[in-house]
Amino acid sequence: MPYVGDWADVGSWEDVVGRRGSSSQVLEHDGAHNAYISVIPQAKRAVFLGVDDLIAVDTPDAILIMKKGTGQGLKHIVQQLRDENAPELKEHTFEERPWGRFEILLNSDNFKSKRLLLHPGKLLSYQRHQHRSEEWTITNGEGTVTLNDVESVVKAGDHITIPAGTKHTIRNHGVVPLEIIEVQTGTYFADEYGRL
Repeated sequence: MPYVGDWADVGSWEDVVGRRGSSSQVLEHDGAHNAYISVIPQAKRAVFLGVDDLIAVDTPDAILIMKKGTGQGLKHIVQQLRDENAPELKEHTFEERPWGRFEILLNSDNFKSKRLLLHPGKLLSYQRHQHRSEEWTITNGEGTVTLNDVESVVKAGDHITIPAGTKHTIRNHGVVPLEIIEVQTGTYFADEYGRL
């Protein structure tokens, strides 16, 4: 099927800067100018002092600071990370999903906590975890939670306990994103789809 419309191949951070322009979160002082920052997943203010033409990319698991025009050298860094078998190339602290997104807040030996944002009308897959339990706290929005085929309506402030082995899902039936803080406890074994 032919495509009609604008197209831009964004293949480097310089291309991203060119399309987005400067960020309102950048403060420049003492001769600094032409700086750009991209913060994923949430905005944070950046201050540049006495430097020119820098791009800073801040994610929860890594920070990239580079001079504009040197972005093609990034492929060498990626190869070095591959050679080191760096975990940053395999796992990320946040992911976009068809239902919304999640962000890992803390991952320790004893528990993992996540922030889930479920888009209006979307639901999580109906699943069960044999080796871990979950606690959900609804912090925004409203939805319907299903535990072992029993449905109940939940809203901001509600708390749901999901024991290990319980089939569970949640659907956002509201008009705003449904925000959930999830705390997982127990052992982490992959399910039949390789998920944790």
